[in-house]
Amino acid sequence: MPREAGRLATWRLCGMALAVATSLAWPERVMAQGAEQQVTQRLVQEFGVEERRIADLRKSHLGYGEIHHVLSLATQMPGGITDENVNEIMAMRQERKMGWGAIAHELGTPPHGHNR
Repeated sequence: MPREAGRLATWRLCGMALAVATSLAWPERVMAQGAEQQVTQRLVQEFGVEERRIADLRKSHLGYGEIHHVLSLATQMPGGITDENVNEIMAMRQERKMGWGAIAHELGTPPHGHNR
């Protein structure tokens, strides 16, 4: 019986440690969400797009730096940031597995023209 009680105590201790760790991580997640909102707003302002466009690109598993590349490249295409231009860039990146430099080259933009 003492051995079983020791196991139970160990599981309880692990559960308490997990609860404490989770509660300590919660403010970090809230802060991260606030930071994400700030980055989203910066992209919205810089490129004059709606938050929905940023959210849609995030759903495509793009990071914020990649979203910046997509939007920056699209601004240099005829028509600017349109669904057609964004989809063309996304197809080159995700389906054809092209790098950003190769995409810029194929679009006729200077290799570093999409950087800040």
